[in-house]
Amino acid sequence: SRLAQATKTGPDYSEAIRQVRSVECEVRNAWKRLEQLTEARKLRLDQYKQFYNCEKDAETVTGWLLDMCTQISTTHEGLAQSPEALQYLFNEHHKFRETAKKTYKYGCDLLMAAERTR
Repeated sequence: SRLAQATKTGPDYSEAIRQVRSVECEVRNAWKRLEQLTEARKLRLDQYKQFYNCEKDAETVTGWLLDMCTQISTTHEGLAQSPEALQYLFNEHHKFRETAKKTYKYGCDLLMAAERTR
């Protein structure tokens, strides 16, 4: 009679259902952890890219400074022979100083940006 009663109601799958739901929950949690890990790695990769670009910009600024030093050392070799030449040299020196100040400020800004990306 018990066998007849079990076949009328069907097999009991409640334990199997609990196990499947438990595995499903574990898979969902693992998926969420993977998504979080992926986002963290994307952020780190973006920071590395910013740092690389910052380094390239710093190399460019260094090149500019070296070029400016070379230019100044070759164009300002002697003293001016006239007041006009002296004024010209003074104006050139002023332009150089302003460019150097701006380049220095840009370099400082690059270093600050590099520090923030660490």
